[in-house]
Amino acid sequence: MVNAKKCIAITGSHGKSTTTAMTGIMLAGSTVGNSVLVGTQVPGLGNSNLYIEQSEYFTIEACEYKRAFLAYHPYITVITNIDLDHLDYYRDLADYISAFQSLINQTSEYVVYDMDNLNAQKLDFSKTRAKPIRMNHTGWYDVDGKFSLFPDIELQVPGNHLLFDAKLAFVVGKILGIDGEYIVKKLESYTGCWRRSEIIRTTSAGNILMSDYGHHPTEIRLTLEAIAEKYSDKKLFVVFQPHQHSRTKELLSGFMTAFDSADMLIIPDIYFSRDSDEDVQYMTMDRLINSLNAYYPFIRNGKGMKNTLEYIKKYDKENPSSSIILLLGAGDIDTLRDEIL
Repeated sequence: MVNAKKCIAITGSHGKSTTTAMTGIMLAGSTVGNSVLVGTQVPGLGNSNLYIEQSEYFTIEACEYKRAFLAYHPYITVITNIDLDHLDYYRDLADYISAFQSLINQTSEYVVYDMDNLNAQKLDFSKTRAKPIRMNHTGWYDVDGKFSLFPDIELQVPGNHLLFDAKLAFVVGKILGIDGEYIVKKLESYTGCWRRSEIIRTTSAGNILMSDYGHHPTEIRLTLEAIAEKYSDKKLFVVFQPHQHSRTKELLSGFMTAFDSADMLIIPDIYFSRDSDEDVQYMTMDRLINSLNAYYPFIRNGKGMKNTLEYIKKYDKENPSSSIILLLGAGDIDTLRDEIL
């Protein structure tokens, strides 16, 4: 169904869901219309991950894991960023970038990408049909090389990384000929996605309980910076569950700078998924805690989900109306949300 339409494939190491949701909301009901499939629930799309309307366009979140996005033949490809990930499948950075290269090679019209991203700069457009549309936080170049500044966009969600996602969506809208003022209005209506800096509730003790899917060091750092900036009067208590022993091993150096905005950090366990016995035996909780302790002396070993839940409840009760409590990670950490009241 997707390839029967003019597919707009949103991909990258992180920011895919947000950019896809923003693009979907911007195009839905516009002069060009849109259908959209996102990897998470979006309040602006009827609290669903799927929205369908009569249109020649279909926007989809396109995952790079195991080169899954090569099932699509996009009309427009949007690359949010390229940061090495999924080393349980990809051999190295060159192999990882080659997957994105293959996608742009089968893109028919446009590739929108961050020209300041060092790995995206390694993409080769010399033999592709698609026209590269380069952009950064300031503005974008059209196919004729004309540079345009972005208008002011006042999002309801915090963070420069989310504002950049909105600017990626803005460029897509301009490519399709949509009025700039209309695009800004639709983007400013965006209120977030499930598990993307999601506010779950205020606890009975007056702390704000949030949840976020972030699990790569780069997205963790940006997410925590945005939350800490918005809630500068509160402490940031992070409950992080690393995803995979293998990923934790490969990205360990990145985690050593990912939690600078946190005031407290507790790790309940490492979520097991597709890990070898060798990876599990090497990347133990003790090794992880000891490695991060030199950078974050406030880190704690949660010693399992049940014990971590009790620690959160104790902290919540003893520190009323003082903190953001963030459930962070791509595993089953979010299951705690219903136990923290």
